[in-house]
Amino acid sequence: MSTAAKHAIPPEEVSGLILAGGDGIRVGKGPKAFLKLGNKMLLEHVLELIGPFVGELIVGLPAEHLERVEPYFGRQPIQSVAGGETRQDTAGLLTGLASRPFVIFQDVARPLTRINHIEAALGLVRDHGAVVSVRTANHRDGVALRDGDHYGESLPRERVILTQTPQAYRRDILLEAFRQAEAHGWQEISPASLVAKAGYSVRLLESPTENLKITFPGDLEKAQAQYMKDLAEKHQSEPPPGTALPD
Repeated sequence: MSTAAKHAIPPEEVSGLILAGGDGIRVGKGPKAFLKLGNKMLLEHVLELIGPFVGELIVGLPAEHLERVEPYFGRQPIQSVAGGETRQDTAGLLTGLASRPFVIFQDVARPLTRINHIEAALGLVRDHGAVVSVRTANHRDGVALRDGDHYGESLPRERVILTQTPQAYRRDILLEAFRQAEAHGWQEISPASLVAKAGYSVRLLESPTENLKITFPGDLEKAQAQYMKDLAEKHQSEPPPGTALPD
C-alpha cells in the first residue's frame, strides 16, 4: 500500500462529485458522459474510478439526460442532478448536496485518471484542506495576457500551471468559498480559484501525463489508444488462470 493510501480518508467521509454537465459541443458527439471508451461510457469509467474512495456519488448532468443514468452503479446509489448554467454553478450545487466532511471532484472527461493519483489527492487533503491536480505548462514561447488587440501583462512561464481534476477539499472550506463567490460576484473556471480567492491555501498535486481530458474529437482517439494500451499492460501483468500465487 502506498504512503498516500495509508493516509487517505475513509470512504464514508468523502462525497464523490462528478462534473458531467457539459453538452460536448467541441467533441461534436453529444454529452461527454455518454461517449464510449472501449465498451463503457465515460461516466461508467469515472464512477468505477471514484466509487471505491467515496461514501456517496453525486453527478451533475444536462437536465434533459438525467433519466439516462441508473439510480445505482453496482451496489452504490447515485444521485443525479441537473447542472447549472456554468461549471462553477454545477460545482457549487454538487457541494451543497454533499453530506460528507470531504469532497472530491472528477471530470467525466477524465476517464483515465490513475488510482494512485486519486489516493494521493485524498492523502493530502486532510492536512491541507484543499488539493488541486495540475500540470506545469510546457511553453516554448513567452507567455502573456491579451488586452484586447494589445499586449498585456507578461507571465513567468515557469510558474504557469494548468488545473485539472481530481480536486479534493474539506467541504466547509469549499462552502465558504462559494458563499464568498456569490457575495462578491466571482466567476472562476475551477473551484481551486475560488478557494484561493477566499483566502485559503491550495496544495498542488502534479498530474501524470495519462490524466488527459477529452475536449476535442482527437482527444477521444488519444484516450482510446491509451485505454487499449492500459488494457494490454494489465493483461500482461496478470498471471495465467490457475497459476498459484505465493503466500
